[in-house]
Amino acid sequence: MREAYSHEVSSCGFWPGNGGYGRAAFYVYAYPEPASYGETHLRTAGAFYDQGLGQFILPYDTVRSSPDPDELLLGFLQEDLCSRCR
Repeated sequence: MREAYSHEVSSCGFWPGNGGYGRAAFYVYAYPEPASYGETHLRTAGAFYDQGLGQFILPYDTVRSSPDPDELLLGFLQEDLCSRCR
């Protein structure tokens, strides 16, 4: 972890909802955060950038209630989140 955060890292995963965001959600972040990263327009319905966390969030309830949860989650995880950073 020390080595990854000494340069650049991007991460995605599932948050069970304790602390931080407070609800179950999927997340994506980059460190250090590139300029304009949080301004990226997402195609994934229900996903958003949380400035307090510095992460893109897709609430678990949004995925769970989707007609195609697999497609929604995969779309979120495959978004080009740094298109504005170039």
